[in-house]
Amino acid sequence: LQRRLVEKGERVEDAQEAVAWLSELKLLDDAKTAEQLVRSAVAKGYGRSRIRQILYEKSIPQAYWEDALSLMPEMDEAIDRFLERRFRGNAPEEKEVKRAVDALLRRGHSYSDIRAGLQRYDESLELDDAEL
Repeated sequence: LQRRLVEKGERVEDAQEAVAWLSELKLLDDAKTAEQLVRSAVAKGYGRSRIRQILYEKSIPQAYWEDALSLMPEMDEAIDRFLERRFRGNAPEEKEVKRAVDALLRRGHSYSDIRAGLQRYDESLELDDAEL
């Protein structure tokens, strides 16, 4: 916060004073902020790596990341919901599967979790790692 205040034109002393005052009132808590960011990102269906990126972008100290990430539920349900919406209960074509995999990777899910989700969606899917 102090850095951002200085970047916006506040004097360093004023920024330090503001941060100290907010800390004294217990309004600045990086651990709680990290937990809130994780909850929000999980609700949006983001995976672990995308959430790490968000924590980095928000300048949350890495010391708080693991505790916040440990609160994450398994992402199987989020992947399953995404695939169900994407394919609408139909048997997907190879091109559709690739697009879905790419979209889930962009959301920060691991390939192994995505692969397991595709297998849960359709046991008959022939997954070729070279093509995905």
